[in-house]
Amino acid sequence: MRIELFYSYLVVFLLLMGGCSNLEKAKEVRVIGQLKPPEEGQYHMYAYFNFPNGFPSESEMEKTEDENLQCQYEVYETMNEKLQLEKLHVFGVRKKEHVQEQIEVLNIDKFPTFIVLDNTGVLLQTSDMSEVDAFLRHIPSIEDR
Repeated sequence: MRIELFYSYLVVFLLLMGGCSNLEKAKEVRVIGQLKPPEEGQYHMYAYFNFPNGFPSESEMEKTEDENLQCQYEVYETMNEKLQLEKLHVFGVRKKEHVQEQIEVLNIDKFPTFIVLDNTGVLLQTSDMSEVDAFLRHIPSIEDR
């Protein structure tokens, strides 16, 4: 009787674990599906930041003493100038507190983080803006696709 009870618990446990795994995979498919472009030859990019008080004003950028936050502010301020954003069909800036599910699914633990996707999924995930710049240089302009 005890062995049968043990096997019953084991089966229930394995079914629950399999269900949790399937739920995580379904969540990943849903989140990535919302971010990636619908058609081949299109690219979407999202920049994830961890700003404590919304998107920064110039005065906030000048007065912070937090080195990590200052780095994020500098990237935020220069990314439009340095990156070839005109090659993207969608470019979005995301604040950590508004997109927790995306951050969890994408395993983002450093800010800023840039994610570039095509219709197959994530092509690049990095916190280095120069890597993004190098990657975007190889993408043809929208007019040439």
